[in-house]
This record gives sequence, C-alpha cells and structure tokens, in this order.
Amino acid sequence: MKTVYNESQYSKKAIINKKIESQNGKTLAILCKYYYFGKSKTKKEVLKLLSNFIDESGGSYDKRLLPDLLEKYTSEKEQLLDIQSVKITLAEMATIMSREDVNEQKVLYAMLVAYKCKNERCRISGMEQFLDNCKVSENFGEYFKDAKVRLGKMERGALLRNLEKDGLIWVDNDVKKTITLKYVDLEEDGVAIELKYFHDIWVDFEIYRGERYKRCECCGNAIKLVKTKQGGTPKKYCSTECQKHDKNEKNKRYYHTQSRI
Repeated sequence: MKTVYNESQYSKKAIINKKIESQNGKTLAILCKYYYFGKSKTKKEVLKLLSNFIDESGGSYDKRLLPDLLEKYTSEKEQLLDIQSVKITLAEMATIMSREDVNEQKVLYAMLVAYKCKNERCRISGMEQFLDNCKVSENFGEYFKDAKVRLGKMERGALLRNLEKDGLIWVDNDVKKTITLKYVDLEEDGVAIELKYFHDIWVDFEIYRGERYKRCECCGNAIKLVKTKQGGTPKKYCSTECQKHDKNEKNKRYYHTQSRI
C-alpha cells in the first residue's frame, strides 16, 4: 500500500532486505521512529544505525542531512504508527463475493482494507472527527495496484461506474475524488479475515478464496504454495535472508532466556 500503516513491519522488512525506497527520506524517517520509539535507542545510536543502513542498502541519501531528520522524527509530536490488525467482517465479505466479476471483488476488498486502515490510523492518532465516515480519498489507481488488478484507464473507470450504479460506492468528484463505501459493516458482526500484514494485501483475499498462498513467517511476504512430495512441508520463508534473520532472532531469544535462569 502507498501509505505505511504499520511502521514496525515496514522497518523490519527494510532491515532484513537491506532495501531503501526510491524516496530515501521516507524509509529513513520511518526507521528513525522505529529505532527511537520502538527500540528505545539514543539519538546517537539512531544516527549510527541509519548511517550503517544507508551503506548496506546502497542508498544515495546525503548523510549530512541525518541530524535534521533525526530531530524532526524524534520530536514529542511524532509517534510510531503500529496498527496491529484490521478485521473484515462476514457481512462485508458476503457483499464483496456476491459480485460475479472477480476484478470488482478485488477492488472492493482493497478499498475496504484502505478504509479500515485509515480508520485505525485516525483512532491511534486521536483524529476522532474522521472516524467511521466510510470514506477513502486515495488515488484510485492505488486500489487496483493493491488488488493486483491490471486494467486500462477506461476499463478502471467502467468498473468504478458499475459499482456506483449498483449502490456499493459513491464517487464525489467535487471533494478530492472522495469515495464513500456503502458496504461497510458498522456493526462488525463476525470476522471473515483478520489482516496482520499491510503489504501484499491481496494475499489474504486469495487465501480466503481458496488459492494456494501463505505468508512468510518472518516478513509476511507472499509465498505461492506448490505441491510437495508426500510428507513434504511447505516453505516457511520467502527468502534465505528471512530464514537467517528468523533463526538469529530465535537464537537471541533463547540465549536471553538462558541467561536469566
């Protein structure tokens, strides 16, 4: 998703993969908050960690700007955005799955996830005035990207008009192209899907549909399940980096436990 709704997840994934976004500042700003607020590092330690990350990831960020970035993102008004989960209800999924067009199902799902994440963000940030308004205002193209729906501009427009015609959404072109979702279950009666990872959100939808996918046990990336020999076990990790990282973390926890005995 374009917006990062769980900055701890985002940071851990960036550190494991040693990957920096094309917008260097975005990754470093989130890492700054992660180390300072999430890991309780001192400002001096954060500076060193950010500098090392730039070197390891091959980023082109000017390190002379790091002190200013550090002061900005460790101020009292900042916080680590850490949405734990969002829940899609049985009623919401029933409405989504009632559509015959799979592309419509996927886009409705992506918009609903975006709304639920925005709602949780408002709740965490104390912006109660925007809670439960059933509106999303992100770039329309992001929903198609999040849902892995590849359609041309005219086809995307036709899909949205069809959903609006059937009363599932309302597009207000006068207010920054805001979309009101008419299928949100405000009663929240029964959970169909509980999302705990906020990248590759299409994976949870495909799993719900019975497709052979799972999440990496380390970073949550999508893993396509393939048939294994009798008695074989499916992959746990999406990469050797994740496997090594998970093993190291388990070893740290083990040694920490042993040291306290």
